Amino acid sequence: MNPKVSVIIPHKNSASLLPRLLATIPTTPDFEVIIIDDNSNSEEVAALQQLKPRSNVRIVYSAESGFAGKARNRGMSAAKGNWLIF
Repeated sequence: MNPKVSVIIPHKNSASLLPRLLATIPTTPDFEVIIIDDNSNSEEVAALQQLKPRSNVRIVYSAESGFAGKARNRGMSAAKGNWLIF
């Protein structure tokens, strides 16, 4: 079953803020969360990998920085939901 809503989160060097943000998003199968990492530094990537993502969270890593716009576009390409939220 595809989710109804895809929540796309552009991310760069802010892994410490993600748990608080993820806590505000429902964990039902109707929601998928896609975190697009925009070429964060190595410490932030390590912190991001240490997060215990829920089953409805995917993390996509980008080797090139494209700023938030490119990260949103990558998230749209990966999204499976009928509705997109940024």
